Amino acid sequence: MPVVPSRPETLEWRVFRGSDAVRDGLLSEHQLRNSAWVHLCHDIYADARLKRDHTLLCRAYALRLPAPVVFAGPSAAHLHGVPHAATYTDDVHVIVPPNIRVAHRRGLHSHALALTPEEKTLASGLHATSGPRTAWDCAVWLELGTAVAIVDSLLALRATTRDELTDFATQHLSKPWTSRVRRVFDLSDGLSGSAAESHLRIGLIIAGLPRPLVRYPVELPNGRVVRPRLSWPRYKLAIEYEPREARDLDVVHRKRRGRLISAGWTVLTVTSPQAHRDFSSVAREIRRVLTALGWH
Repeated sequence: MPVVPSRPETLEWRVFRGSDAVRDGLLSEHQLRNSAWVHLCHDIYADARLKRDHTLLCRAYALRLPAPVVFAGPSAAHLHGVPHAATYTDDVHVIVPPNIRVAHRRGLHSHALALTPEEKTLASGLHATSGPRTAWDCAVWLELGTAVAIVDSLLALRATTRDELTDFATQHLSKPWTSRVRRVFDLSDGLSGSAAESHLRIGLIIAGLPRPLVRYPVELPNGRVVRPRLSWPRYKLAIEYEPREARDLDVVHRKRRGRLISAGWTVLTVTSPQAHRDFSSVAREIRRVLTALGWH
């Protein structure tokens, strides 16, 4: 039978400095290298049973970096509850006060910027940028679709609001990238059900199609309301986005599609595999249908 590694009780489910554990006699340098622990960055280890996500990396760097450092951008978004913002293998983003020097480290992306007290908060127990500041930094640092998907999720989680985003952008009109940030904020919608839906919506807009509405309420003849994922009400075209292959669509999806069609709508189903394999074909088909329905 495999040997179950032993763990000192004081280190169970914790992130810790290896040098501290050795100095305190809790572990030897040899024991640090066994399967009970995972090495996260220089001198930082964690109980190997902890979930290996971006929050774990942030907890590691919180022990390595000076206290004024604040997690930012996609790292802050993950701490605010947006799992798709950053993964276990992504760089950790931090904002460092201009008067403090942080040595370059692999896996760490530091930005020398000044933050106001209102731009800082606690998220998942760590110092992070506020919701509006996190949205701003994601809009500046990331490509359009990824930034919008993150801001969509921040709005859905109520980590920020549309009014707060508008106010924040207005307060920073003199800063570079304002037009880019305003575009991200304008395209964001807290009603998207997933990052993939956000990417689909933004991809269609970039492809030159009119902006679709998210979860638009369609009232059926029997008084029931159906909310397709994306739609163009003027042309009565609805897009149903599904993460599965078309052959695997469930009964709920098929019923919703049937109800929309019976109400006089045209319904296209876009699956995640389709969108990833050949997005240009998806966009062309939607363009063709919209044109047939009267869009020019």
